[in-house]
Order: sequence, then structure tokens, then C-alpha cells
Amino acid sequence: MRTHVWGCPVYVLDPKLQDGKKLPKWNRRARMGQFLGFSREHSSTVALVRNLHTGYVSPQYHVVFDDNFQTVFNDGKTSEEVDKICNQLFVESRDCYVQEEYDDDGVLIYSPPPLDEVWLSEPERRERRHELEKQRNIQRRHREREIEEIHRRMKKSRDSPPPPQLAESDVESD
Repeated sequence: MRTHVWGCPVYVLDPKLQDGKKLPKWNRRARMGQFLGFSREHSSTVALVRNLHTGYVSPQYHVVFDDNFQTVFNDGKTSEEVDKICNQLFVESRDCYVQEEYDDDGVLIYSPPPLDEVWLSEPERRERRHELEKQRNIQRRHREREIEEIHRRMKKSRDSPPPPQLAESDVESD
């Protein structure tokens, strides 16, 4: 089991990056939270993280721990030094607990849960709702097409001539 310093800064990966999307070059890639231990309801390696803006505690899968509190205060260091520390943290302290899983045919069978809404800004929440609505519409259209195909096949089987009558015994077929 991994151990981390209770209360240390934790950086939660931006939800767009968790979903495999890209961010503009200068956007922040993570949000700061506070490590409060490990979840008892999930894998023993899933961190419980407090959102510093809302105080809400949620399990997080994609996190980077700053066990040495190197990023807590900026004591006049240049942004290059802060970037160096952050890059070093990402390389040395990153824990990835859950990955997407695919079957032998390359079909996605498990996707990690999305970032909790409490970590999203209002525009990101609207975008997530929009994406969910889009997915629901795609699924609805797919189901409608499947139903239409079933109805078409049923109609075709009713309109086609019946199959020839089979002989009841071998004697009749001679």
C-alpha cells in the first residue's frame, strides 16, 4: 500500500484530460486539493481529496501528491522554478490507479469514473451536461434505427411467399 502525508497538497487532473481530450497549451492541467486519506469504498489506493474552494471531499483516481509541500508557498521563486518543481512532482509522485480496459476485440469495457462535479467550474458543468445529452441522443437514434430494422425485416417476412410445403413422409415425396 502506498502512503502519503495527510493534509498534503494534491493535484487532481483536469476532467478534460481525464476524458482523453486536449487543453490549450497555457491552461492549467490540474486543480489543487488536500489529501485526507484513502477511500474505504473504493480501491485502497483511491485518494480522498478535499476541494479547497467548496470543502467537498470526494474520491479521486488521477492525482499527483506533493508529500514534501514544495508547492504550498511561493517565496519569490520564478515561474521557471515553480514549473520545474511541478514537472518533477508529476514524474516522481504521480499515481494512476485506474486505466481504461478493453476486451480482445478492442471494445471499451471499463472507463474510470468521471471527475466529480464539485471539481468543475460552471462552464465545465454545462459542457459535461451537453456531452451527456449528446450521448443520450446518439443512443436514442441508434435504438430507433434498430427498431426500424426489426420492423422492416418483419414486414419483409410477412410479404414474402410462404415456403413450399414439406412432404409429411418419404412415401409422398416419390
